[in-house]
Amino acid sequence: MKRFLNFCKNIALVTFPTMVGLLVLLELLARTALPVSDVPDTFFHPTLGNHFVPNQKGVITRGPGGVERSEYRINTSGWNSPYDYTTDKQDDVFRIAVIGDSYVEAFQVDYQRSFPYLAEAKLNAKADKPVFQTYSFGHSGANMVQYLHVFKEAIQYKPDMVIFNLVHNDLDEALYGYGRKDNWTLTKSGDQFVEVPPHPASNLNLKKAARNSALIRFMVLNLELPAKVNLLKQLLYGDVRQYEANVDTNSAVLSNDRLLNELLDHLLHEIQKLSVLHRIKVLVLIDGNRQAIYDNLDSKNTKTYQINRALLETCRTLSLHAVDLTDRLNEIWEKDHKKFNSETDYHWNQYGHEVVSDVVVEEILRQHPL
Repeated sequence: MKRFLNFCKNIALVTFPTMVGLLVLLELLARTALPVSDVPDTFFHPTLGNHFVPNQKGVITRGPGGVERSEYRINTSGWNSPYDYTTDKQDDVFRIAVIGDSYVEAFQVDYQRSFPYLAEAKLNAKADKPVFQTYSFGHSGANMVQYLHVFKEAIQYKPDMVIFNLVHNDLDEALYGYGRKDNWTLTKSGDQFVEVPPHPASNLNLKKAARNSALIRFMVLNLELPAKVNLLKQLLYGDVRQYEANVDTNSAVLSNDRLLNELLDHLLHEIQKLSVLHRIKVLVLIDGNRQAIYDNLDSKNTKTYQINRALLETCRTLSLHAVDLTDRLNEIWEKDHKKFNSETDYHWNQYGHEVVSDVVVEEILRQHPL
């Protein structure tokens, strides 16, 4: 018994204080000597779910050396943008709302150099005076149901056009149980889709506390330790998922053509109804399978392309204008062999945003000639 009490005493008086001291030392080291990434704070929005706290600025760094850096600016409405949004609009202004997930949020590039704002600058350079105005509405982890509700939120800003930027996991994560629970999702009840409202994350306060630690941010954001541990677990348990683009090839929608088509039909119908009601033009973009393009494969024969194909067909049926980026990316890759994303991040890099902005400019001018 005495030995056990001495052991407990050593833990309390030596081991625990030593560990606390070491953590404090590492925290100080992270704050003063390491290129730790900032991360914007979030809160639970009553209609949008997970959302950024307004009025924040910071610098995102990637990798242990922080070689890749980009600035963010969260505006008064909680979106990463150079502008504060207003519901006022002059008659000669053509306002464009761009809705998407992390590709529109675009923390991989400086906030004024994402494709919505590059497109705005290029359009205004072609006009006699600045008449084009872009408001972006992007948030990491958003899915296609979330896009619909963001569209409803964006209508207050009186857009003349809305651009939906889709990537391949937007449909899978639209289903309840596959995506974030603090976003809108859908569940199936018989032949009908039923919306599931967002719920606050149970560990939101813990996440907020963790964001205040430079050491934790460095381990999670710069070193990406959670992602590496998850991959190691998959390897150990023999459950290595097969990904194309950013979606599991055995996902719910890629394993069920009927579900894929029904989901697209439901969501695009809702978008169409809103756009007609408010007289807003619609452009739908979908990313190509860039890894297949880099590997010189026919990306239109990959499994994920069935999402592109189904999207184009559904948009055609509903008279919604859609653009598949596959051909443009493939054409540019064959010419320049320059990747559209960095080696450390599959999101579009600055070059990728430049390419997409050129496509957006072309498509906007088709619908709204100068």
